[in-house]
Amino acid sequence: MIRSLLRFRAVSVPLLPTPDRILILSLAFALAWTLALLFFPVRAHAGEAQGSSSAAVSRNVTLLSHLDDYGTYSALCTYVHSDGREYAVLGTTTGTSIVNVTNPSAAYEVTFIPGITSQWREMKSYGNYIYVTTEAQGGGIQIVRMTDPENPVLVSTYATNFNRAHTLTLDASRGLLLANGTRFNAGATGVRILSLANPEAPVEIGVYATDYVHDSWVKNDTLYASCIQSANMRIFDFSDPTNPFDIHGWTYPGARTHQGEKSQDNRFLYVCDE
Repeated sequence: MIRSLLRFRAVSVPLLPTPDRILILSLAFALAWTLALLFFPVRAHAGEAQGSSSAAVSRNVTLLSHLDDYGTYSALCTYVHSDGREYAVLGTTTGTSIVNVTNPSAAYEVTFIPGITSQWREMKSYGNYIYVTTEAQGGGIQIVRMTDPENPVLVSTYATNFNRAHTLTLDASRGLLLANGTRFNAGATGVRILSLANPEAPVEIGVYATDYVHDSWVKNDTLYASCIQSANMRIFDFSDPTNPFDIHGWTYPGARTHQGEKSQDNRFLYVCDE
């Protein structure tokens, strides 16, 4: 039964004129998560209640605390302050929950940033800021100042040329934020490339709107774009972010290209299906 649920491909594809080849792994994302729960379920120590956070353990992982104030979540990212304090940033249906996890055994919510109701919400952190987007019409990108992480401040909402997006990609080395799958109301507006030179006032410097990009990932001067609607994985020369240039792309049987990321040695690209 499990074998029939799992779809796993390994296809070696010549990609760029280098001695290495890119290995594409297409894995059904939701099924992978389901199988992970099947094989590595959270278990309690004998004689202890399942509801006890100190008791629940899994293979090589121990549950130290558990917060569930909102019931439905869509994504999360991390924020680490310059003094070492650590925070989890959780997207919920009605906004963004910021949780101090510096002491993981005593995690607590610092604040909640309300947002337009949506099942999709995505966050990225850069410097002393958190950027939050949503598929909700009019949601734009919320800019949250974390200079005092115990008292986050919603500075503004960016909504120039689009007012909602599906995902965000950060190019931290160049201070760029890419809003993927953007729309202005019902109209698709492509990938919008924003400079964070002034982190409280992003400025658009480029756009790609030929294909719908569900998610993307940047490494050095290369952009990897997962185009779920056209079932393509695309690679761009991103040396000039004002003019991303499509240099290669491919598809494969049954493709639902959700996201991708390269291995640390740069030899392989791992692609996940939805």
